[in-house]
Amino acid sequence: MDILVQSASHNEPLNFEVTENHVPTVETPSLPLIANLIFTCTRLSGTQERTKIFKYVTLVLTFVTYVSFHLSRKVVGIVTPVLTNGSQNGELPWGPFGQDKEDSEIAALDASFLFAYAFGMFFSGHLAERTDLRYFLSTGMLLSCLFTAMFGLARFIDIHDLGYFIMVQILNGFAQSSGWPSVVPILGHWFGYGQRGFIMGIWNSHLFVGNILGSIIAGIWVDTNWGWSFMVPAAILGATGVLVFLTVVPYPEMVGCTDPNHETDPEELPAAVNFNVSGYRDEDRGNQIGGSQEALTEMNTGDSSFTGTDWSMPEQDQQRSQILKPAISVKDAFLIPGVVEFSMCLFFNKLVAYSFLYWLPNFIKIKSPNLTSQEAAYISTFFDFGGLFGGILLGYISDRLKERSLVTAISIIIALPFMLLYNYFGCHLIPGIFLLFFTGLTVTGPYALITTAITADLGTHEVLRSNSRALSTVSAIIDGTGSLGAAVGVIVCFELEYNQVFYALVASNSIALLFLTRLLVKSFQRHRDLMNSYRESEES
Repeated sequence: MDILVQSASHNEPLNFEVTENHVPTVETPSLPLIANLIFTCTRLSGTQERTKIFKYVTLVLTFVTYVSFHLSRKVVGIVTPVLTNGSQNGELPWGPFGQDKEDSEIAALDASFLFAYAFGMFFSGHLAERTDLRYFLSTGMLLSCLFTAMFGLARFIDIHDLGYFIMVQILNGFAQSSGWPSVVPILGHWFGYGQRGFIMGIWNSHLFVGNILGSIIAGIWVDTNWGWSFMVPAAILGATGVLVFLTVVPYPEMVGCTDPNHETDPEELPAAVNFNVSGYRDEDRGNQIGGSQEALTEMNTGDSSFTGTDWSMPEQDQQRSQILKPAISVKDAFLIPGVVEFSMCLFFNKLVAYSFLYWLPNFIKIKSPNLTSQEAAYISTFFDFGGLFGGILLGYISDRLKERSLVTAISIIIALPFMLLYNYFGCHLIPGIFLLFFTGLTVTGPYALITTAITADLGTHEVLRSNSRALSTVSAIIDGTGSLGAAVGVIVCFELEYNQVFYALVASNSIALLFLTRLLVKSFQRHRDLMNSYRESEES
């Protein structure tokens, strides 16, 4: 059967109408206010120029979105030393986390958020594929704003009930789980395959920018009134949520922009031409899946089981727009080669990364008792500065080498001695800062690469027939599994002795490496075959 889309005027957002019997008419979601204003201002611009503008807007907006998410998450780790031990500037230990309590209360606080986030991720990935991503994302952000503020409110209205804090953390975890399965597919709809690692490496610096800003902002009030350490990040998160609701455009087709994985510019075609739903004429269909096939097949994740384009599927399924693509099941997502390995790798790698995120300020304060909580918070940012540089560097290297799994493995190996060295020399200021930077680079670099570039590559694998909507489910599975590891890591950190913690983190990173074994073997085999082919061509 033929599924056709009447081409839209170049001066109006595209509306998709399926003119097939028994197939309902599907309209694209309405444009938000600010996006409509941007579209109106670019009506006279060419499609390429308008696409570039909306790409920049989408990249910046999603970046700011996750900066605000991580900014709010960092606060608990910064406030922990004051909750348990008070401060030198008048803040007293806060029940139920006072000096007479065990660290298990703090561990329960952190773990409740992370377990809720992890389990919520699986449900959010399922829901995100079936709802308007703009509404889904902005609602989650506004709810997270509310729950973050509720934690800080306890300081002002004198709440000391552990159950209250755990309830707030659980609700906040579920709310924040809406973010990743929404943001990753939005980026997948707007950006192509060629330099995914480098682009995603830069974009994923939101993790470290958010952590750094969270440390600085929360540190301003942590020693005097920690309630404001939550209230201000909550306000930033809420304002960003409103901006997302008014601006974000999930699909390029909504504003008449070109799909980044397609070569054809709609403005080069007559306005009366009937397009298929993916934006291609029938004669262009051979290049439809994945845009540049060469670029896509080169961007491997360590598994070449599926290469080339499979045209055995029905023609109408090949021609559907991303807006009309059916959502995939969790089972189908797990069957994509590499999903299980990278999910388990991230479980143990994120265990390490988030252990530093939540536990590091407390560790620095214990190792250097003369420091204030604010100073410990600022020193902990060097771990995030290292991660910021590492995420971009590994993304760039993986693009140049066309290898994700190999770059990830090398970074994990290098991280092992740095963690041990920091355990022994971290109490000294200058050597500690140096080691903290390189520990952050090698620990969180692989985490950044897995959660962005690798997730996106897997989600746009040929086996999914160019269905980038599958990014919601794939990203939810990988990051959700990693978040379970993060929750376990927080419990481990607060239950073990400090020296034992670092040995546990080294063991966790080593296990993460083991889950890349099959993909690494395939990478080496592929490079061996390429070398053999090169030698044969030289000899001939």
